Amino acid sequence: MNREKFCGTLLSEEENTRAKREWGIAMLRIIIADDEFDIVELCRALITYPGAEIVGEACNGIELLKKIEELHPDVVITDICMPGMTGLELIERAKQEFPAINFIVMSGYTEFQYAQTALRFGVWDYLLKPLKKAELNRALEKLDHELGERAEQRQQAARVQNELQESMDTLREQYVHTVWETGHTPTRSQRHGGELFVLNNTKLQCVTFCIDSNFTASSDEAGSLVNQASDTLEHIRALAQEHSTLLAAFSDHLDTVCLLSYSAEQAESESETLLRAIRQEIRSLNSVNHLIHLTGAASKLLDGDTENIPTAVEQAKTALKWRLEKRQSSVLVFNEQTDAALREIVMFYTGEWENSLSDAVEHMDTDSAAALIRRVWSKWESENIVPGSRCFLLEQMLSCLNDAAEQLPRDEQARAPRLLEPFDVLCGGYSCEELATRFVDLTAQMLENCRQFVQNRENNVIRQAKNFVVQHYAENISLAQVAKHVCLSTSYFSTLFKTETGVGFVEYLQHIRIEQAKKLLKTSKMRIADIAEKVGYRDIKFFNKIFVKETTVTPSEYRKFYS
Repeated sequence: MNREKFCGTLLSEEENTRAKREWGIAMLRIIIADDEFDIVELCRALITYPGAEIVGEACNGIELLKKIEELHPDVVITDICMPGMTGLELIERAKQEFPAINFIVMSGYTEFQYAQTALRFGVWDYLLKPLKKAELNRALEKLDHELGERAEQRQQAARVQNELQESMDTLREQYVHTVWETGHTPTRSQRHGGELFVLNNTKLQCVTFCIDSNFTASSDEAGSLVNQASDTLEHIRALAQEHSTLLAAFSDHLDTVCLLSYSAEQAESESETLLRAIRQEIRSLNSVNHLIHLTGAASKLLDGDTENIPTAVEQAKTALKWRLEKRQSSVLVFNEQTDAALREIVMFYTGEWENSLSDAVEHMDTDSAAALIRRVWSKWESENIVPGSRCFLLEQMLSCLNDAAEQLPRDEQARAPRLLEPFDVLCGGYSCEELATRFVDLTAQMLENCRQFVQNRENNVIRQAKNFVVQHYAENISLAQVAKHVCLSTSYFSTLFKTETGVGFVEYLQHIRIEQAKKLLKTSKMRIADIAEKVGYRDIKFFNKIFVKETTVTPSEYRKFYS
């Protein structure tokens, strides 16, 4: 569809004119008003500006008001003295009803008060009769350019507003995503959180969904199944917007998270209606699709306050873990009593294995970690611990694993191995018996990644240390100084350096200094005392002693041999 057709068929006359101008294809729509027919015809004949289009004429003020309402002109060229309503009276009234209309007044009156009154009413220009062709067309051209600039400013304002809205949507999404990932609000987001969300007289709720499948289907079928689930999630998102205000939403791998707000008065009923509709959507998908499983959970309704957003997100996340473990289609709503009871049970058993699991990670002992996980899991199952608590046991063990992994040597330049999340284990359609095997496999992979990371990290540390020594060997550098440079404790660095290089740090530094001294002895005529000082030795006797130890000859003998 071309632009003119688009503007002409879908918009009102006034919107059509504005849209055309914004597309750069508008004509300046003009109505001429004068009680003398000859003046109207003269005015028509004088208008030669190519961007002008005369759309109507009127012979009195009452008729002119009707024409303005009907034709939506950009400009009205009117006489001051007309029957029924003077031009000034018409302008005053028309400006109230149609503030966008621009008036050009033409009159034979030369008295200043008419021009002064006309300007007070906001007319565009004031022309004296007899009209002059150049003046009239110059006024129209100037007005056309002004309207074009106004349209461009409106466009720019609309673009800025759209970009601002998109930026705010993105910031809200990032805010909720950060809370979902970390469990707390970062300082900057916390400082500006109140500016991102308008929560007056509202209730908050976080609703989350997870695609839970191990995909035994072929890759082509898997793509189709994911698309089915994605379509359902889009429909659920539409339902959320119908029954609430969707404050933020994002999808991350298999998870979809929506932060909603309801008016405080209707929150209970709207939330219940929405969750009922969501449950129906999930059941419909899962009943016809046995290879993929969509599950959902929701937080309780909380008071609309930015500080409650992390609580809402965490509640939904916790409820989703329960729902994944139970493998049910219904959307589970967080319950504080259940949460407290399950956590208490897990904490009671934690002391039996926590230290042993930490030790296994510290020594990157995959076999010990696997055996411990299987033993704890088996005991948990055999003692028939309260249903729903398995995810808390899993979470507690993962927390222990991750805490121990974070204590391994690391630096800011290298990215540490990704830590495990409960959803990594729970998502995949695994039975209770398969979860332990899944957990062990993921733990083994994490420990292997840690082992590789530490090895690479240590190799990198030694390279950094050697480079530092080469650059600063002539200075009074120490083991502690180099250890600080590579962000390690002095004792750990000393052990690591000797393990990796086969020599102690002091011995390595002496070797570097003597190698540099040998080069200077062979290639320069510097005094031996000056060479000693240049490579870091202020005591010539000590330099001679170290030189003999490294080369079995004195510096003088070495120079004589190579000269």
